[in-house]
Amino acid sequence: MEPAGLPCAVPVWNKQVSDRTQTRYYDHDNLNYFRKFRSRDVDYLSTSTTGEHAGSVSTPGRFFETFGVRGDDKTITVTTEGVLWDVRMPHGRSLLHAVGTLVEPYNAPETFSGVVTLDGVSTLYQNVPLSTFITDDMFFALLCRSAIG
Repeated sequence: MEPAGLPCAVPVWNKQVSDRTQTRYYDHDNLNYFRKFRSRDVDYLSTSTTGEHAGSVSTPGRFFETFGVRGDDKTITVTTEGVLWDVRMPHGRSLLHAVGTLVEPYNAPETFSGVVTLDGVSTLYQNVPLSTFITDDMFFALLCRSAIG
């Protein structure tokens, strides 16, 4: 367990379990033009250094990086499909479950399409910014709730 660095009322500890695969595609000039990933990452958040009664945030899904200009990492558009976040309390109750497609172009604001369940209320969104349903402060507050129980 490592300190989580979250702005919670009490210290929170984090154990990260990362399970990812990645495939990169190159052209005949050895310029990277596409990457695809599969992610099954889970962060266990607890007020105990032993990880007892841990809440969690998981991100099972796929994401793709498409280059606007081959070989130029500054021109990558990231498309994520699946579960963006699944934030859960220590005994499994979901605080936030966001599933759908997030597109983050290198030259425009992000858009999300999918279903977000926040504290038991589900809402369908179509091509909206993430800030439509969650801010950084709200997300961190949910992570703290997950850890504290």
